[in-house]
Amino acid sequence: MSDCKYFEYIKYDGEAFFTAVFLPCRDGKFPTVVCRSPYVRHTVNMTDSEAMEAFYGVAKEWLNSGYAIVY
Repeated sequence: MSDCKYFEYIKYDGEAFFTAVFLPCRDGKFPTVVCRSPYVRHTVNMTDSEAMEAFYGVAKEWLNSGYAIVY
């Protein structure tokens, strides 16, 4: 199953939060899993692309079941 992914920085209270979005690549509405974790220290020295790949490891099982993921 292919998927679509992108990231953006959501700003809140002067801080920018890296947010990864993973969607099944097909039309329609999807149930969505929203994850937020303070345990992201391992991504501090990663590029945005590397962080996306790290988060994809968590998202791919949900994507394969037809869910969208926001991490």
